[in-house]
Amino acid sequence: MELVLDDVRSREGRTGLLEFPVTENPHALGGPIGLGFLHAFGVEKALDAVAASAGDPCVFLIHPWELVEPPEGKIPAWMRTGCSPDPAPLDRFLTGLAKAHTFTTFDQELAGFTSSRG
Repeated sequence: MELVLDDVRSREGRTGLLEFPVTENPHALGGPIGLGFLHAFGVEKALDAVAASAGDPCVFLIHPWELVEPPEGKIPAWMRTGCSPDPAPLDRFLTGLAKAHTFTTFDQELAGFTSSRG
């Protein structure tokens, strides 16, 4: 059975749904810029991904399970490098972002979107 999703973006004005997709990672096409990438490739590479991204706003993905120690046993290899209980890299990443970017919230983005639509 094939699942077909309706693309609400093609129906602008006819739906109350507004999507804030995660930003595609220019260093891992098809994947997001997220905490797993930060853990696997480091703070500088993650900051470079944000700088090179086309996202406006740039949406950074954090799964809560990426901030825990990977479980013992059989798990996908990427989880071993993409997960860590150490918040220090995330703190350094956010500090680095604040030097060149402005943080926003979904509420702020929605307010700007609705006011620009009249």
